[in-house]
Parts: sequence; C-alpha cells; structure tokens
Amino acid sequence: MSGRKHHYLPQLIQRPFAYRQRGKEFYVHAHHRTRGRFTPNTSGLGKELDFYGGPEDTSLDDAITHGEDALAETVQAINRGDVVTPMDAATLISALAFRTKSMREALVEMFPSIVEGLRTTLLDPLSVRRELMASLTDPKEQKRLINEQIEATFGQLPREQ
Repeated sequence: MSGRKHHYLPQLIQRPFAYRQRGKEFYVHAHHRTRGRFTPNTSGLGKELDFYGGPEDTSLDDAITHGEDALAETVQAINRGDVVTPMDAATLISALAFRTKSMREALVEMFPSIVEGLRTTLLDPLSVRRELMASLTDPKEQKRLINEQIEATFGQLPREQ
C-alpha cells in the first residue's frame, strides 16, 4: 500500500517538470489560485486523502501504483523523443483522463443513465431479439459464430494446406 494520500496527478507526470532534484526528491514550480506561486516537492503535490478509496480496501490504489511503472516508461520515452506505440499512448491518455475532477464528476452523473439504458435494453425482449437477429445476418458475425461452435465441438483443428 502506498498510503492514504493518493496522487491524482501522478509523480511520473510531475517529475519531468522538476527544476531541482535532491536525491529522490523532485521540486517543481506550482501555482494555486489562492496561495499563488510555490515550489513543492512532487511527493506532496496533487494528492488527496483516500482519493482511490479508504484504508479498509487498498486494492485499487495498489493496482494503480503497480500499473504506473509501464506508464512511466511511456512518459520517459515521450520525453526522450522516442516513438511510442499508439497502444502505449492510448493507455497513458486513458489512465490519466479518469484522474481529472471533471471526468470523475461526468462519470458519476452519467452512470445512472448508462445503467438505466442497459437495463431498458436488456429487459426489452423485442430489443434483444432485434439485436440478436442483426448479429446473425452479419456475414462476419455468422462466420465467427460457426467457427466458435466448431472449435467448441471438435477442439482446435489443424488448417488444411
């Protein structure tokens, strides 16, 4: 566990902006709307108490901390000017987007509508039938379903040459 104060602005994003480093401590220039300009250590900047959950369950924070190693490699590659794969770039953007307050608030507001839409669709037999029939008339979907059934029945078959 990395503690109860969780970074919503990960240090892997802050460190490249450091103007000074002392050992493992990185210092950046920051500005707060009420405090003005200040120069904090990145370990204390962009944190919130129990941002990813309380002390009773640290699994989310632990998983995020573990996954940040790969994100840090992507950020370092970008800072070096190396080419990064579209998948690595998309993973980085996706991981960071949900840490913004506006994105979290939007998700909280949207979630009830998403659940209601799914519930309405899944509980409507005509809607389910319509989607099922549409998937069965798609040639690619038909081929996928046939191959899936063959594999389930006979196992993996070698391709004939």
